[in-house]
Amino acid sequence: MLVIIDDDPMVGETLIDSLEELYEVKFFECPKKAFEFVAAEPFFPQVFIVDYRMPETNGGIISRQIKTLNPNYQVILISGFTDFDDIQLFLKQRDIDEFHRKPLNMEALKKSVEFRRKMFLKKSAI
Repeated sequence: MLVIIDDDPMVGETLIDSLEELYEVKFFECPKKAFEFVAAEPFFPQVFIVDYRMPETNGGIISRQIKTLNPNYQVILISGFTDFDDIQLFLKQRDIDEFHRKPLNMEALKKSVEFRRKMFLKKSAI
């Protein structure tokens, strides 16, 4: 399952339209609602796509929280406006697994999601 967290419903709709034929997709505008869902269904999520800039927090902090729920979860951070020093730090600390810049290249994102799904399954089997 793919979980998308982005405060922009248009981005969510675009991602759902592009990815729902390949994966079961859940979209949340609110990180808190996403965490409530994941806590209730801990075995279903595999890959998360998280926006970097959100009103109450940033995607790096959300990603760190996701990884505390299950370190095998795979997180792809997306953003059109970022501080690349922060992104490098999130990657180095393994808070995120990949970064994609908006506007998104949907084919590249699909490949990343599939790769990250396989990584989740591989890490979970160990």
